[in-house]
Amino acid sequence: MRYMKDNVFTDILQEITILHDSKSIGYGSDTDPLANIRASSEIGIDPKLGIIIRMTDKWHRIKRWYGGTKISDEKLRDNMIDLVTYGIIWLELFDEKNK
Repeated sequence: MRYMKDNVFTDILQEITILHDSKSIGYGSDTDPLANIRASSEIGIDPKLGIIIRMTDKWHRIKRWYGGTKISDEKLRDNMIDLVTYGIIWLELFDEKNK
């Protein structure tokens, strides 16, 4: 099944791409947009495990939000986007290792 060009799904993917690219400038390096993710290996943590930890934090915040606890200045949608983005980054690292 192919999505139509003006589809909410593809709009969200484009939004995530733009956000990821802009954050990569601040968090990554000139040669590696995922430098911050890979840096966890400098302290003995596999970058994929680092992503799982970050995803767990986001998932916990989402669960707390649905439980009625609002975290100051954090938006549910932002946490959802971060969770999806970490999943894509995890897939990127997985694909790199399994080429």
